[in-house]
Amino acid sequence: MIRLIVLATGLTAATLVCAQPSALQNRDQDRDQASESRANGQIDTADKADKTQADTVGQLSIKGIPFQAITPILGQVEEHPGYTRQIVRVQWRNGDPIDLFIVKPVGRVLPPVTLFLYSWPGDTDRFFSDAWCRTVTQRGVAAVGFVSALTGNRYHDRPWKEWFVSELPEALTDSVQDVQMILNYIETRNDLDSSRIGMFGQGSGGTIALLAGSVEPRLKAVDVIDPWGDWPNWFATSPVVPASQHEQLNRLEFLKPLKALDPFESLPKLGPDRVRVQEVSPNPVNPALAKSALHAAAAGLPFIEYTTEEDYRHRAMQDGLILSWLTLKLTK
Repeated sequence: MIRLIVLATGLTAATLVCAQPSALQNRDQDRDQASESRANGQIDTADKADKTQADTVGQLSIKGIPFQAITPILGQVEEHPGYTRQIVRVQWRNGDPIDLFIVKPVGRVLPPVTLFLYSWPGDTDRFFSDAWCRTVTQRGVAAVGFVSALTGNRYHDRPWKEWFVSELPEALTDSVQDVQMILNYIETRNDLDSSRIGMFGQGSGGTIALLAGSVEPRLKAVDVIDPWGDWPNWFATSPVVPASQHEQLNRLEFLKPLKALDPFESLPKLGPDRVRVQEVSPNPVNPALAKSALHAAAAGLPFIEYTTEEDYRHRAMQDGLILSWLTLKLTK
């Protein structure tokens, strides 16, 4: 069976791509795998750790958290001109498997790696795109794409009122911890250079990348575009916050746990050799005051502002130029 995927390749453009459905995306198989893991005693340990992990919301480092990673499930490898793509399912939280899309350039031995995390609510569709895979590997760097917690196929078994933004402390914390566990997995592979890993994040993915960089020295370089942050101002006026939840999500008791999860506080600590910030204007998702806070936090750091969508397409999207800074950091 063939499925039709609508893939956003730029800010406004869209491409239709046909791709084979992955067996790893079948939720019935998720349940079967969980049942089998319980039978093997794997998830029992995770069950015992669930409460401990729930109590770690706000703890960005995985140090001291009793994660028990189950054996990764290896999907099929697809060979294409210039790159190979493999889907690997990893899991360390009960009921929350993560699909990693590992794309490697052909002919490179132990290539450096860039993690790719895009903004909520984006799913994994872009990782099936031939254009995306060719772009991210054309400079000899491997790519590992995934989605954040409470996003795409990772959003399930929750009431509709609980979603990525309403549960932002959990979503950010879990995703930052996931980055570190993914790095642990990369270190087990003999086909990737785990000593040269960077991360590219956009929107909420940029937020997670900055927070991960603040606690994870294995990320040698972090490149972000339009990261969310400056939470009191962001929640007050960002259109992402629905009117029905505006009052709830602007209360002090909700915003207080986010104070320690403001990525703009992490920016100066990362330093100009490890982080670059990019911004596209106009971008109504990030309100004016939050943008001002980002500019202030990024003072003295590499900073690129694209003044229009055309400017962004010309300076960033052509020939994958947006990845040139990360490539340089990982290959020099």
